[in-house]
Amino acid sequence: YFQYLFFYWMNYYFTKVLEVSNEDSRWATFWVVLAMGAGMALGGRGTDVLCHWLGTINGRRALVITGMGLGAVFGIVGVNVSGLFYVALCLAIAMGAVGMCEGVFWTTATDIGGKSGGRSGGLAGAFMNTGGNIGGLIAPILTPFLAEEIGWTGAIAVACIISGIGGLTWLLIRPPVDD
Repeated sequence: YFQYLFFYWMNYYFTKVLEVSNEDSRWATFWVVLAMGAGMALGGRGTDVLCHWLGTINGRRALVITGMGLGAVFGIVGVNVSGLFYVALCLAIAMGAVGMCEGVFWTTATDIGGKSGGRSGGLAGAFMNTGGNIGGLIAPILTPFLAEEIGWTGAIAVACIISGIGGLTWLLIRPPVDD
């Protein structure tokens, strides 16, 4: 939900809520989304390094808990600071941090699916992708409802809380890997 909220509503948030020009909004949105892509690349390498240092399970956990936690913190900070530059910077850091987790999600899903002799890794990845897209399904409906009820700061804070809780759930995930 966190990422989809930003995909669907970032430009609206900048133009309608923060009342910046369309051009400034497009540039700010561009940098926020670019940061997520950069986070994905950095997260892939970061996962490899952390798994080497901490073992596969703890390395993956460390990256996801840190990434989703930083996403939550910087998302909340981003909607509580003034000035487009600082808002966009904080939201870019938030999206970059959450983007770092993508590689871990995919590799862990295929590890779990591959547990049955390597026959269900693709199915597990498809299931993870479908489940992850539930956030994309509800973001266009839930976000404006929340924004109307608790304001845009509150609506984004809800997504940040979900991100933080999502990171903590990785304390419970134990993929079947050799450590």
